[in-house]
Formats: sequence, C-alpha cells, structure tokens
Amino acid sequence: MKLKVIMTCMFCFLLGAAKAQHHQLSDIPKLSVDDYKGEKDKGSLQPIKTNIRIYYRLDSIDTAKKNRVRLKLITKVDFYSSLSFFDSTGMSETQLSNALRHEQGRLLIAYIVANRLEKTLSNKKWSADYRQEVKSAFYGDNHVFAELQQQYDAITDYGKDLEAQKQWEEKLSELFNQTIRK
Repeated sequence: MKLKVIMTCMFCFLLGAAKAQHHQLSDIPKLSVDDYKGEKDKGSLQPIKTNIRIYYRLDSIDTAKKNRVRLKLITKVDFYSSLSFFDSTGMSETQLSNALRHEQGRLLIAYIVANRLEKTLSNKKWSADYRQEVKSAFYGDNHVFAELQQQYDAITDYGKDLEAQKQWEEKLSELFNQTIRK
C-alpha cells in the first residue's frame, strides 16, 4: 500500500505538460559500454553504476507585483562517465543489451525529472529571497529522482524482469513526452 501511494505521488508530480530544453527523446544520448570510464567501486555487488546529476541555472528574472519575481530556470542532466562503471564480465550479449536498456531508462528518468523541475520552478512566483527559495525547492523536489530510480530498479529487478522493463520503458516514454508538450 505504501509503495502504491509513493508511486502515485511521484507520477502525479511528473505528469503535466511542460516546455523544457530537452525537446525530443532523440536529444537524450544513447548509452554504450564505452561511455563508462570509471573504476568499479571496491566491494560493490552491482556490476553497473550510472552516475547522473541534475543541475539548474537561472536564465532570466522578471519582476512581478508586490515584490515578487518570476524566474526562468534551465535544467541540465549530466552523465558522469568517470564516476560510472560497467563491468560486463560474464555477461552474454543479451544480458549486456538488457543492462544497457535498463541504464538508458535511468538516464531517461533524470531527463523527466529535470524537465518537470524546470517547468515547476519557472512557473512559480518567488520573493526577493528567491535564490535560497529556489535552492530549497530544487533540492526538496529532486528527491523524486532518487525515489523513482529506486522504484525502477526494484520493480524491473535491474532490468532482469523483461516484461516489467518493457512496461517501464513505455511509462517513461509517455512521461517524457508529457514533460515536453507545450
């Protein structure tokens, strides 16, 4: 029940139309094993680590009524190849392909969250102390990224459950398309 409530809340947060800098699925880089340049963490039980971060920058400020401002924020998703690793030792071609599909989904989640944050934070009116307010709101809402990643990994069993993986790919594609509609 708790998982269902969390999932519903996260999907509600992610739903909605938005115009964002990441306009098409084709704008998202396709990951390959060669993109992973980092050393495997000692003691890591997982053969793959995809290090992704979401950032924002202030693009413009419009003064609104009553000492309020409207901001235009731009988000950026970074894949850190030097902090990411992919140990394909012992993987068949099929397992390797499925693992890359799963990691591509993790990257897509980052773009979905980034687009949604960009829209949400840009459509709000802020006080004169907007810098601290935006920072707090960004990091407060950014927890959705980690939670959605964890759900994705758990439900798809890190891409091993092929039916669940396919369902998530369809959901993520739809969510991404919803974040780029005008």
